[in-house]
Amino acid sequence: TTLADQDNVVKIVMEDRINIMKDACRKHGLDTPGPDPLHQVKSWEYFINWEHSLVWCNVFKSASTSWMYIFNVLSGYSPNFLKKTRKIPLTLAREKYPRPSVDQLKEVLKRPNVTGIIIARNPFERLVSAYKDKIFGALPGSFHDKMRRKITQEYRHSLFNTFWMKAVNKTPLKCTGHQFIASATPARLT
Repeated sequence: TTLADQDNVVKIVMEDRINIMKDACRKHGLDTPGPDPLHQVKSWEYFINWEHSLVWCNVFKSASTSWMYIFNVLSGYSPNFLKKTRKIPLTLAREKYPRPSVDQLKEVLKRPNVTGIIIARNPFERLVSAYKDKIFGALPGSFHDKMRRKITQEYRHSLFNTFWMKAVNKTPLKCTGHQFIASATPARLT
């Protein structure tokens, strides 16, 4: 296949993805403006790279680490610096990409040749990934470790455990939750 054929395939796939997104927004009533918080633009989650005409909506746990790295490199940080620094990638990125206003975001998205990027991921996968990163893998004594201990203490013997035991056809779970979430996959809940 030629490079032009490959470009055409990518274009078709991307158009299909845009249509899927638009259909989902229409299905849930998110394609029209409204006064409630659900219908308001949350511009503070966006990164605008004016030089490369890129706009990225950061959805945590949806390839956000990879895209944060890409935007940090595009902003001028070297890969070597990013590998060695102890600074949080989001903090570094915000030093180069201040949070845009709603008007700035709308203005840049109207420009020709601007590419907007949003990565979607199954919400259940995001939940499990966040749990593994923040709660299960928490450093001892950290905020997230204290949160894990409080959750375990409060819910280990709750009706929630009984409900999920029946839902996943398991015996009562005596764990902090990691094994529980890993076993409660959507396939087992159908």
